[in-house]
Order: sequence, then C-alpha cells, then structure tokens
Amino acid sequence: MNLNGREQFVSALKEEFPEVREEVEDEIWTGLLHLEMACFARFTQDAIEQGDFDRLKQCFDFAARFYETADPNLKNAFYDSYLEYLDFNSPNGSKAEGLLPTVLRQAWLEINEYLKDLWVKTQEREKT
Repeated sequence: MNLNGREQFVSALKEEFPEVREEVEDEIWTGLLHLEMACFARFTQDAIEQGDFDRLKQCFDFAARFYETADPNLKNAFYDSYLEYLDFNSPNGSKAEGLLPTVLRQAWLEINEYLKDLWVKTQEREKT
C-alpha cells in the first residue's frame, strides 16, 4: 500500500473542496501540514454547525480515505489538527457524529481518551 503524505493530501483537498483552496494556499499556512489540516477541520466544523450533512459526509469520506493510507506525519495531523477539534456538542452534533466512518470514529475516540487521561494526570499533579 502506498502511503499518502502532505503533498497528496493538500493537492486532493484543494481539488475536492475548491472552497478551501484560497485559505490553504494562504502564505501563513501553506507548507505547514498541521495548519493546512486545520483549514480542513474548520471547513468540516462549519458543515456540522450549518447542518450541511451532504458536505459533512463528503468531508468525512475524504478524511477517512486519506487517514487509512496516511504516512505517520499525516496521521498525526489528523489526530492533532482535525479529529481533536471536531465538536459534536452543537444542535447538529448528534447527527453529525453518526456520520463518522468507523475508522474516523475509532481515531476520534482514541484522541479524546488520550486527552481525557492527560487532563486527569494534570489535575492529579496540580493537587500535589
């Protein structure tokens, strides 16, 4: 299996979602994978908040396709700059969360469990 990295991801992102092209190509983010991924996260979150479930499904399918074939750097960006920032607490959140493909749901649960454990450990250290 060929692994996909930043170049393949960003190229496909701009092709499949021309609405994010301008932001991704902004000189502030361009070439910085986590910031480029954050553009995609904001685009996805906007679909959640607007209840645009067709666009959201397209985002999730795209993300799942790349997540499954991601090189380590791209996979890390999915965890840290995409999945970590998806917020399903809005009025559309429940339905949106139900659209997560299995592979993304598992990764989303993993990152949230990690963050919860980190928070608990931080709280324990602050008590001592």
